[in-house]
Amino acid sequence: MKELTRARAHLLLDHPLFGFQAMGLDLIERPSIGTCATDGRALYYNPEYVKGLTHPQRVFTVAHEVFHVWLMHHTRRHGRPVKSWNVATDYAINHLLIEAGIGSPFPGALVDPAMADKSADEIYSELFGNGDEAGDEAGDKAGDKAGDEAGDKAGDEAGDEAGDEAGSAGDPADGDQAGDEAGMVDLDEADMYGPGGVMDSPLPDRSEAENEVKASIVQSIQAARAAGKLPGNIVAQISGSLSPEVNWADVLQDFFNVCFPDDYSFSRPSNRSAEVILPGLRSDAVGKLVIALDTSGSIYSVPETLEAFQGAIRRLQEQIDFEAVVVCCDSRLQGSPVEFGRGEAVELLPVGGGGTKFRPVFEWVSANVLEDIAGLVYFTDLYSRDHARQVPAYPVLWCVHSCSDIDAWRPPFGSVVDLS
Repeated sequence: MKELTRARAHLLLDHPLFGFQAMGLDLIERPSIGTCATDGRALYYNPEYVKGLTHPQRVFTVAHEVFHVWLMHHTRRHGRPVKSWNVATDYAINHLLIEAGIGSPFPGALVDPAMADKSADEIYSELFGNGDEAGDEAGDKAGDKAGDEAGDKAGDEAGDEAGDEAGSAGDPADGDQAGDEAGMVDLDEADMYGPGGVMDSPLPDRSEAENEVKASIVQSIQAARAAGKLPGNIVAQISGSLSPEVNWADVLQDFFNVCFPDDYSFSRPSNRSAEVILPGLRSDAVGKLVIALDTSGSIYSVPETLEAFQGAIRRLQEQIDFEAVVVCCDSRLQGSPVEFGRGEAVELLPVGGGGTKFRPVFEWVSANVLEDIAGLVYFTDLYSRDHARQVPAYPVLWCVHSCSDIDAWRPPFGSVVDLS
């Protein structure tokens, strides 16, 4: 469809991080959905709905669907009601796009400042709790409101039908049934996915679907950096998708792909980008890797933890030759930062033994090496909630050892790998 093709071209030129990802989504006409939706591989659209949007709203819509993919919303529903999950994921996405100044929100876009900087899972729990019936009813109400506004403001027949059908919905049993069905259902309920929806992945293997996304994130970052338009705040948001429960080698490779891609060639086009040729990569380490060592009492006196951290450093240097600066921090920075040139073996010499705060490291980076930093690796047991005041505009990898519950202490940004 030419309107969506123009929107993707707009993103490719002005916001290439989004544009390159959007080019990897097949455009498939599907009037039954009422608006637009993605399953991670395609962008399904109702042509009448799209025609009723302005060009900036179409740009926002395409970027919105791209964000669903990046945050892996198509693999993480886990049986929750479809409509409720879509409400939660939309709240998680829309404020990010507005802050980035990408297009204009489509009619009925769900935006609430109170939901800013929260994940879809946090928002879902806050709005719907764990009860399916309550979640269905609340999801119906939020989804119906968005569907009605989308239909009324866009002024197209499909939108009106979606709003009318949504207005007559609300039976908790309907939501339970939707929650049990896969995302690729017979979509005669045109309001199920809201104005910018997400379906379940068509791939039966969740890890395959997520690995596909990780590869596309890395490629999109490479392309945006090559174009000189890499928004650090967005990269920080999506880099966490590179870290789900995968092995250390995979996470390490993904992290370095984000930190150090700086030499590009158009000799290896993407198999999933028929409309454009995307750059391949020859990587050299450019920029400085900051290595932060948590030297609080719970780590400082435990030799096996420090040995695990030193072993991980060796693994880092086996992958790529880089410049590094090591900083020690318990509740404050300890000692002086130690710099290592390329080819030098990085040695961790802990200084500290006090409490745990992460913020001093990020403040030090902002004051001293922000222009030169390629990424930050933080070795810690995670036992602190004293994080940076703002999401850093560079990749962060948390290398964790001896944490009894990583999910409970998971930082609000960055990738996490368990070294234990």
